[in-house]
Amino acid sequence: MFQGELLKDELLLRIGILRFTLILFLIHFCVACATTNSMSPKMEIIKHPASEVDVFYAGFAYQGDFKDIKLNFPFTSKANTLASDGTPTIDHHLRQYVKELKPRHFKLHTKRLANMDDGEYLTTAMVLDNETISVEKIGAQYKLLVSLSFQALFFSYDTLSVVGSYPIIFEYVELMQRKPNQEIKQRMVRQIFNDTFETSDGVGLYEELANRLLEMRVNPDPGRLLQVTEITVDEKNNRVLPSKLRQSRRLLETLVANTFSQHLASNQQIPVLPYTKGYAIGNKMAASFVNGEVYDLEIPDADFHIELRLNEFKKINVATTSLGSKWLYGTNLNIKVHQPDLGKVYMDSRIKKGVFKTVPASQKIVDDWAAFHASMIVLMDEFTTQLDHPGRAWAKGHSRNTNLKAEMRAFDQLIESCK
Repeated sequence: MFQGELLKDELLLRIGILRFTLILFLIHFCVACATTNSMSPKMEIIKHPASEVDVFYAGFAYQGDFKDIKLNFPFTSKANTLASDGTPTIDHHLRQYVKELKPRHFKLHTKRLANMDDGEYLTTAMVLDNETISVEKIGAQYKLLVSLSFQALFFSYDTLSVVGSYPIIFEYVELMQRKPNQEIKQRMVRQIFNDTFETSDGVGLYEELANRLLEMRVNPDPGRLLQVTEITVDEKNNRVLPSKLRQSRRLLETLVANTFSQHLASNQQIPVLPYTKGYAIGNKMAASFVNGEVYDLEIPDADFHIELRLNEFKKINVATTSLGSKWLYGTNLNIKVHQPDLGKVYMDSRIKKGVFKTVPASQKIVDDWAAFHASMIVLMDEFTTQLDHPGRAWAKGHSRNTNLKAEMRAFDQLIESCK
Protein backbone atom coordinates (compact mmCIF):
# COMPACT_ATOMS: atom_id res chain seq x y z
CA MET A 1 0.00 0.00 0.00
CA PHE A 2 0.99 3.62 -0.48
CA GLN A 3 1.91 5.94 2.34
CA GLY A 4 -0.90 8.52 2.01
CA GLU A 5 -1.64 12.04 3.16
CA LEU A 6 -4.49 14.46 2.64
CA LEU A 7 -4.14 16.83 -0.31
CA LYS A 8 -4.06 20.47 0.75
CA ASP A 9 -6.70 22.83 -0.67
CA GLU A 10 -4.09 24.72 -2.62
CA LEU A 11 -3.16 21.55 -4.54
CA LEU A 12 -6.69 21.31 -5.94
CA LEU A 13 -8.26 23.48 -8.61
CA ARG A 14 -10.96 25.74 -7.25
CA ILE A 15 -13.72 26.99 -9.54
CA GLY A 16 -13.66 30.69 -10.35
CA ILE A 17 -10.37 31.38 -8.60
CA LEU A 18 -7.22 32.42 -10.42
CA ARG A 19 -4.27 30.44 -9.25
CA PHE A 20 -0.65 31.39 -9.41
CA THR A 21 2.00 28.98 -8.27
CA LEU A 22 5.65 29.78 -8.32
CA ILE A 23 7.90 26.84 -7.56
CA LEU A 24 11.37 28.08 -7.01
CA PHE A 25 13.88 25.83 -5.40
CA LEU A 26 17.16 27.50 -4.74
CA ILE A 27 20.16 25.53 -5.90
CA HIS A 28 23.19 26.33 -3.78
CA PHE A 29 26.67 25.66 -5.01
CA CYS A 30 29.10 23.66 -2.90
CA VAL A 31 32.77 22.76 -2.87
CA ALA A 32 34.37 19.35 -2.56
CA CYS A 33 35.74 17.81 0.59
CA ALA A 34 38.83 15.62 0.66
CA THR A 35 38.87 12.86 -1.95
CA THR A 36 37.86 9.41 -0.74
CA ASN A 37 38.88 6.07 -2.18
CA SER A 38 35.44 5.54 -3.72
CA MET A 39 35.63 8.64 -5.88
CA SER A 40 37.79 9.68 -8.77
CA PRO A 41 40.63 12.18 -8.17
CA LYS A 42 39.76 15.83 -8.60
CA MET A 43 41.75 19.04 -8.82
CA GLU A 44 42.02 21.05 -5.59
CA ILE A 45 38.96 23.22 -5.03
CA ILE A 46 39.52 26.81 -3.99
CA LYS A 47 37.03 28.31 -1.55
CA HIS A 48 36.36 32.00 -2.02
CA PRO A 49 35.05 34.16 0.83
CA ALA A 50 31.69 35.71 -0.03
CA SER A 51 33.23 39.19 -0.05
CA GLU A 52 35.63 38.14 -2.82
CA VAL A 53 33.02 36.77 -5.21
CA ASP A 54 31.84 39.27 -7.83
CA VAL A 55 28.89 38.28 -10.00
CA PHE A 56 27.74 40.27 -13.03
CA TYR A 57 24.10 40.27 -14.09
CA ALA A 58 23.71 39.76 -17.84
CA GLY A 59 19.90 39.98 -17.99
CA PHE A 60 17.12 37.87 -19.47
CA ALA A 61 17.65 35.36 -22.29
CA TYR A 62 15.84 32.65 -24.23
CA GLN A 63 17.32 29.17 -24.49
CA GLY A 64 18.16 28.32 -28.10
CA ASP A 65 19.10 30.23 -31.22
CA PHE A 66 17.81 33.77 -31.71
CA LYS A 67 16.05 32.83 -34.95
CA ASP A 68 13.95 30.21 -33.10
CA ILE A 69 12.60 32.48 -30.35
CA LYS A 70 9.21 33.16 -31.95
CA LEU A 71 8.79 29.48 -32.77
CA ASN A 72 9.73 28.13 -29.33
CA PHE A 73 8.24 30.94 -27.23
CA PRO A 74 5.34 32.38 -29.28
CA PHE A 75 3.35 33.86 -26.38
CA THR A 76 6.31 35.13 -24.35
CA SER A 77 7.97 36.76 -27.36
CA LYS A 78 4.74 38.64 -28.17
CA ALA A 79 4.38 39.76 -24.56
CA ASN A 80 8.00 40.90 -24.42
CA THR A 81 7.33 44.28 -26.03
CA LEU A 82 9.35 47.41 -25.37
CA ALA A 83 8.91 49.10 -22.01
CA SER A 84 8.79 52.87 -21.44
CA ASP A 85 12.60 53.10 -21.40
CA GLY A 86 12.93 51.30 -24.74
CA THR A 87 14.14 47.98 -23.29
CA PRO A 88 12.20 44.68 -23.58
CA THR A 89 9.52 44.28 -20.91
CA ILE A 90 10.88 41.18 -19.17
CA ASP A 91 14.45 42.47 -18.93
CA HIS A 92 13.14 45.86 -17.80
CA HIS A 93 11.10 44.47 -14.88
CA LEU A 94 13.81 42.06 -13.76
CA ARG A 95 16.44 44.78 -13.67
CA GLN A 96 14.17 47.11 -11.69
CA TYR A 97 14.06 44.55 -8.88
CA VAL A 98 17.57 43.14 -9.19
CA LYS A 99 19.47 46.43 -9.26
CA GLU A 100 18.65 47.25 -5.62
CA LEU A 101 19.60 43.85 -4.25
CA LYS A 102 22.55 43.13 -1.99
CA PRO A 103 22.93 39.31 -1.91
CA ARG A 104 24.40 37.90 1.28
CA HIS A 105 26.91 35.54 -0.34
CA PHE A 106 28.33 37.50 -3.27
CA LYS A 107 28.53 41.01 -4.67
CA LEU A 108 26.09 41.53 -7.54
CA HIS A 109 26.92 44.03 -10.30
CA THR A 110 24.02 45.16 -12.49
CA LYS A 111 25.28 48.31 -14.21
CA ARG A 112 27.94 46.67 -16.38
CA LEU A 113 29.13 43.31 -17.68
CA ALA A 114 32.24 41.50 -16.56
CA ASN A 115 35.61 42.85 -17.70
CA MET A 116 37.94 39.91 -18.30
CA ASP A 117 40.97 42.22 -18.41
CA ASP A 118 40.32 42.91 -14.73
CA GLY A 119 39.86 39.24 -13.89
CA GLU A 120 36.06 39.52 -13.83
CA TYR A 121 34.21 36.60 -15.35
CA LEU A 122 31.43 35.12 -13.15
CA THR A 123 28.08 35.99 -14.77
CA THR A 124 24.44 35.19 -14.10
CA ALA A 125 21.42 35.29 -16.40
CA MET A 126 17.75 34.33 -16.21
CA VAL A 127 17.09 31.95 -19.12
CA LEU A 128 13.61 30.89 -20.24
CA ASP A 129 13.90 27.30 -21.47
CA ASN A 130 10.27 26.30 -22.01
CA GLU A 131 6.84 27.81 -22.57
CA THR A 132 3.74 25.60 -22.42
CA ILE A 133 0.20 26.94 -22.79
CA SER A 134 -2.42 24.18 -22.61
CA VAL A 135 -6.20 23.83 -22.40
CA GLU A 136 -7.94 20.77 -20.95
CA LYS A 137 -11.71 20.19 -20.89
CA ILE A 138 -12.92 19.15 -17.43
CA GLY A 139 -16.65 18.51 -17.42
CA ALA A 140 -18.38 21.65 -18.64
CA GLN A 141 -15.33 23.81 -17.95
CA TYR A 142 -11.91 24.43 -19.42
CA LYS A 143 -8.62 24.52 -17.51
CA LEU A 144 -6.10 26.99 -18.89
CA LEU A 145 -2.53 26.33 -17.78
CA VAL A 146 0.40 28.66 -18.38
CA SER A 147 3.68 26.93 -17.52
CA LEU A 148 7.00 28.74 -17.84
CA SER A 149 10.30 27.05 -17.04
CA PHE A 150 13.46 29.05 -16.33
CA GLN A 151 17.09 28.32 -15.60
CA ALA A 152 18.92 30.88 -13.47
CA LEU A 153 22.38 30.18 -14.87
CA PHE A 154 25.76 31.08 -13.44
CA PHE A 155 28.56 30.80 -15.96
CA SER A 156 32.13 31.86 -16.55
CA TYR A 157 32.24 34.74 -19.04
CA ASP A 158 35.77 33.90 -20.23
CA THR A 159 35.23 30.19 -20.94
CA LEU A 160 31.42 30.32 -21.38
CA SER A 161 31.20 27.27 -19.12
CA VAL A 162 28.21 26.76 -16.81
CA VAL A 163 29.08 26.81 -13.11
CA GLY A 164 25.60 25.85 -11.92
CA SER A 165 21.89 26.30 -12.39
CA TYR A 166 18.80 27.28 -10.42
CA PRO A 167 15.70 25.71 -12.08
CA ILE A 168 12.44 27.64 -11.78
CA ILE A 169 8.96 26.45 -12.75
CA PHE A 170 6.12 28.98 -12.85
CA GLU A 171 2.51 27.83 -13.26
CA TYR A 172 -0.72 29.80 -13.53
CA VAL A 173 -4.08 28.01 -13.71
CA GLU A 174 -7.59 29.29 -14.36
CA LEU A 175 -10.89 27.47 -14.86
CA MET A 176 -13.11 29.01 -17.53
CA GLN A 177 -16.69 28.47 -18.64
CA ARG A 178 -15.74 28.84 -22.31
CA LYS A 179 -12.82 27.47 -24.25
CA PRO A 180 -10.10 30.15 -24.24
CA ASN A 181 -8.98 31.38 -27.65
CA GLN A 182 -5.52 32.63 -28.63
CA GLU A 183 -6.36 36.17 -27.53
CA ILE A 184 -7.28 35.05 -24.02
CA LYS A 185 -4.14 32.93 -23.77
CA GLN A 186 -1.99 35.84 -24.88
CA ARG A 187 -3.67 38.18 -22.40
CA MET A 188 -2.89 35.73 -19.59
CA VAL A 189 0.80 35.59 -20.52
CA ARG A 190 0.95 39.36 -20.91
CA GLN A 191 -0.44 39.85 -17.39
CA ILE A 192 2.23 37.55 -16.02
CA PHE A 193 5.11 39.40 -17.64
CA ASN A 194 3.67 42.88 -17.13
CA ASP A 195 3.78 42.24 -13.37
CA THR A 196 0.08 43.10 -13.01
CA PHE A 197 -0.85 40.45 -10.47
CA GLU A 198 0.64 39.05 -7.29
CA THR A 199 1.07 35.71 -5.59
CA SER A 200 -1.05 34.70 -2.60
CA ASP A 201 1.53 36.20 -0.24
CA GLY A 202 1.45 39.56 -2.01
CA VAL A 203 4.76 39.20 -3.88
CA GLY A 204 4.86 39.44 -7.67
CA LEU A 205 6.83 37.20 -10.03
CA TYR A 206 9.80 39.50 -10.59
CA GLU A 207 10.09 40.46 -6.94
CA GLU A 208 10.05 36.80 -5.96
CA LEU A 209 12.73 35.90 -8.49
CA ALA A 210 14.92 38.82 -7.46
CA ASN A 211 14.56 38.13 -3.74
CA ARG A 212 15.83 34.59 -4.23
CA LEU A 213 19.20 36.03 -5.23
CA LEU A 214 19.61 37.23 -1.65
CA GLU A 215 20.32 33.69 -0.43
CA MET A 216 22.05 32.19 -3.46
CA ARG A 217 25.55 30.79 -3.03
CA VAL A 218 28.00 30.51 -5.87
CA ASN A 219 31.57 29.24 -6.10
CA PRO A 220 33.61 30.26 -9.18
CA ASP A 221 35.50 26.95 -8.89
CA PRO A 222 32.81 24.32 -8.18
CA GLY A 223 33.69 20.85 -6.98
CA ARG A 224 32.02 17.57 -7.86
CA LEU A 225 28.71 17.95 -9.61
CA LEU A 226 25.43 16.04 -9.72
CA GLN A 227 23.07 15.91 -12.67
CA VAL A 228 19.83 14.16 -13.57
CA THR A 229 20.90 12.53 -16.82
CA GLU A 230 18.16 10.06 -17.74
CA ILE A 231 14.37 10.04 -17.39
CA THR A 232 12.04 7.15 -18.28
CA VAL A 233 8.25 7.40 -17.97
CA ASP A 234 5.95 4.38 -18.15
CA GLU A 235 3.80 4.54 -21.29
CA LYS A 236 0.73 3.59 -19.22
CA ASN A 237 0.83 7.05 -17.65
CA ASN A 238 -0.22 8.59 -20.97
CA ARG A 239 -3.88 8.02 -20.06
CA VAL A 240 -3.77 10.71 -17.34
CA LEU A 241 -1.34 13.19 -18.87
CA PRO A 242 -2.45 16.59 -20.22
CA SER A 243 -2.40 16.72 -24.03
CA LYS A 244 0.79 18.81 -24.17
CA LEU A 245 2.74 16.26 -22.14
CA ARG A 246 1.30 13.35 -24.13
CA GLN A 247 2.40 14.98 -27.37
CA SER A 248 5.94 15.80 -26.19
CA ARG A 249 7.99 13.26 -24.25
CA ARG A 250 10.73 15.85 -23.99
CA LEU A 251 8.47 18.23 -22.05
CA LEU A 252 7.33 15.42 -19.76
CA GLU A 253 10.85 14.16 -19.07
CA THR A 254 12.09 17.70 -18.43
CA LEU A 255 9.25 18.30 -15.95
CA VAL A 256 10.18 15.17 -13.99
CA ALA A 257 13.92 15.98 -14.07
CA ASN A 258 13.52 19.61 -13.04
CA THR A 259 11.08 18.79 -10.23
CA PHE A 260 13.50 16.29 -8.71
CA SER A 261 16.52 18.58 -9.23
CA GLN A 262 14.77 21.48 -7.53
CA HIS A 263 13.94 19.51 -4.41
CA LEU A 264 17.35 17.86 -4.22
CA ALA A 265 19.19 21.14 -4.58
CA SER A 266 16.92 23.05 -2.22
CA ASN A 267 16.77 20.46 0.56
CA GLN A 268 20.41 19.33 0.38
CA GLN A 269 22.13 22.52 -0.83
CA ILE A 270 24.29 20.84 -3.43
CA PRO A 271 25.38 21.82 -6.95
CA VAL A 272 23.10 20.45 -9.67
CA LEU A 273 23.71 20.82 -13.37
CA PRO A 274 20.68 21.51 -15.59
CA TYR A 275 18.93 18.60 -17.27
CA THR A 276 19.69 19.12 -20.95
CA LYS A 277 18.73 15.93 -22.77
CA GLY A 278 17.00 16.95 -26.00
CA TYR A 279 18.05 20.59 -25.56
CA ALA A 280 21.84 20.65 -25.60
CA ILE A 281 23.99 19.47 -28.51
CA GLY A 282 27.53 18.34 -27.79
CA ASN A 283 27.26 19.48 -24.15
CA LYS A 284 26.53 23.03 -25.32
CA MET A 285 23.43 25.08 -24.64
CA ALA A 286 22.62 28.25 -26.57
CA ALA A 287 21.32 31.31 -24.72
CA SER A 288 19.94 34.17 -26.84
CA PHE A 289 19.79 37.53 -25.09
CA VAL A 290 17.22 40.19 -25.96
CA ASN A 291 19.96 42.46 -27.34
CA GLY A 292 20.68 39.91 -30.07
CA GLU A 293 23.78 38.32 -28.52
CA VAL A 294 23.90 34.51 -28.50
CA TYR A 295 26.17 32.56 -26.13
CA ASP A 296 26.95 28.86 -26.64
CA LEU A 297 27.39 27.78 -23.04
CA GLU A 298 29.31 24.59 -22.27
CA ILE A 299 27.77 22.15 -19.78
CA PRO A 300 30.56 20.36 -17.86
CA ASP A 301 30.42 16.61 -17.37
CA ALA A 302 28.76 15.56 -14.12
CA ASP A 303 30.70 13.37 -11.71
CA PHE A 304 27.57 11.65 -10.45
CA HIS A 305 24.55 10.69 -12.56
CA ILE A 306 20.95 10.37 -11.38
CA GLU A 307 18.55 8.25 -13.42
CA LEU A 308 14.82 8.34 -12.70
CA ARG A 309 12.03 6.06 -13.83
CA LEU A 310 8.46 7.20 -13.23
CA ASN A 311 6.46 3.98 -13.06
CA GLU A 312 2.74 3.55 -13.64
CA PHE A 313 0.57 5.82 -11.49
CA LYS A 314 -1.88 4.03 -9.20
CA LYS A 315 -5.40 5.25 -8.36
CA ILE A 316 -7.13 3.35 -5.55
CA ASN A 317 -10.66 3.83 -4.24
CA VAL A 318 -10.46 4.05 -0.45
CA ALA A 319 -14.09 4.76 0.44
CA THR A 320 -17.40 5.65 -1.23
CA THR A 321 -20.53 7.15 0.35
CA SER A 322 -23.63 8.94 -0.90
CA LEU A 323 -21.73 12.21 -0.53
CA GLY A 324 -18.77 11.21 -2.64
CA SER A 325 -15.64 9.06 -2.82
CA LYS A 326 -12.12 9.13 -1.42
CA TRP A 327 -9.20 8.15 -3.65
CA LEU A 328 -5.53 7.46 -3.13
CA TYR A 329 -3.26 8.71 -5.92
CA GLY A 330 0.09 6.94 -5.85
CA THR A 331 3.47 7.63 -7.43
CA ASN A 332 6.19 4.96 -7.86
CA LEU A 333 9.66 6.26 -8.63
CA ASN A 334 12.89 4.36 -9.30
CA ILE A 335 16.05 6.28 -8.37
CA LYS A 336 19.52 5.21 -9.48
CA VAL A 337 22.59 7.20 -8.44
CA HIS A 338 25.93 6.15 -9.85
CA GLN A 339 29.45 7.27 -10.75
CA PRO A 340 30.13 6.25 -14.38
CA ASP A 341 33.90 6.71 -14.21
CA LEU A 342 34.22 4.09 -11.49
CA GLY A 343 31.17 2.00 -12.30
CA LYS A 344 30.02 2.52 -8.71
CA VAL A 345 26.30 2.50 -7.82
CA TYR A 346 25.29 4.33 -4.63
CA MET A 347 21.55 3.79 -4.84
CA ASP A 348 19.12 1.81 -6.99
CA SER A 349 15.69 1.63 -5.35
CA ARG A 350 11.99 2.17 -5.91
CA ILE A 351 10.12 4.52 -3.58
CA LYS A 352 6.40 5.31 -3.41
CA LYS A 353 3.98 7.88 -2.07
CA GLY A 354 0.23 8.44 -2.13
CA VAL A 355 -1.99 11.46 -1.50
CA PHE A 356 -5.71 11.41 -0.80
CA LYS A 357 -8.33 13.28 -2.77
CA THR A 358 -12.04 13.48 -1.97
CA VAL A 359 -14.38 13.75 -4.95
CA PRO A 360 -17.98 14.99 -4.40
CA ALA A 361 -20.72 12.76 -5.80
CA SER A 362 -21.87 15.64 -8.00
CA GLN A 363 -18.47 15.84 -9.73
CA LYS A 364 -18.55 13.59 -12.78
CA ILE A 365 -15.12 14.32 -14.28
CA VAL A 366 -11.93 14.40 -12.19
CA ASP A 367 -8.56 15.93 -13.10
CA ASP A 368 -6.45 12.90 -12.17
CA TRP A 369 -3.22 14.45 -13.43
CA ALA A 370 -3.35 17.26 -10.85
CA ALA A 371 -3.51 14.69 -8.04
CA PHE A 372 -0.78 12.45 -9.50
CA HIS A 373 1.43 15.50 -10.05
CA ALA A 374 0.92 16.47 -6.41
CA SER A 375 1.87 12.99 -5.20
CA MET A 376 5.04 13.08 -7.31
CA ILE A 377 6.03 16.44 -5.84
CA VAL A 378 5.39 15.30 -2.26
CA LEU A 379 7.40 12.10 -2.81
CA MET A 380 10.41 13.94 -4.23
CA ASP A 381 10.31 16.55 -1.47
CA GLU A 382 10.08 13.96 1.32
CA PHE A 383 12.83 11.77 -0.13
CA THR A 384 15.33 14.60 -0.59
CA THR A 385 14.55 15.90 2.91
CA GLN A 386 15.02 12.45 4.48
CA LEU A 387 18.51 12.04 3.00
CA ASP A 388 20.10 13.97 5.88
CA HIS A 389 18.86 11.52 8.50
CA PRO A 390 17.02 8.63 6.83
CA GLY A 391 14.52 7.17 9.26
CA ARG A 392 13.68 3.49 9.49
CA ALA A 393 9.93 4.17 9.63
CA TRP A 394 10.00 6.40 6.54
CA ALA A 395 12.09 3.91 4.55
CA LYS A 396 9.82 0.99 5.53
CA GLY A 397 6.66 2.94 4.69
CA HIS A 398 7.87 4.11 1.28
CA SER A 399 9.69 1.11 -0.19
CA ARG A 400 9.83 -2.68 -0.16
CA ASN A 401 13.62 -2.52 -0.37
CA THR A 402 14.91 -3.46 3.07
CA ASN A 403 18.25 -1.88 2.15
CA LEU A 404 16.79 1.54 1.32
CA LYS A 405 18.02 3.22 4.50
CA ALA A 406 21.61 2.11 3.83
CA GLU A 407 21.38 3.28 0.22
CA MET A 408 20.06 6.67 1.33
CA ARG A 409 23.02 6.96 3.69
CA ALA A 410 25.38 6.19 0.81
CA PHE A 411 23.66 8.87 -1.28
CA ASP A 412 23.99 11.30 1.63
CA GLN A 413 27.73 10.60 1.92
CA LEU A 414 28.05 11.30 -1.78
CA ILE A 415 26.25 14.60 -1.24
CA GLU A 416 28.60 15.48 1.60
CA SER A 417 31.54 14.98 -0.78
CA CYS A 418 30.05 17.72 -2.95
CA LYS A 419 29.97 20.28 -0.15
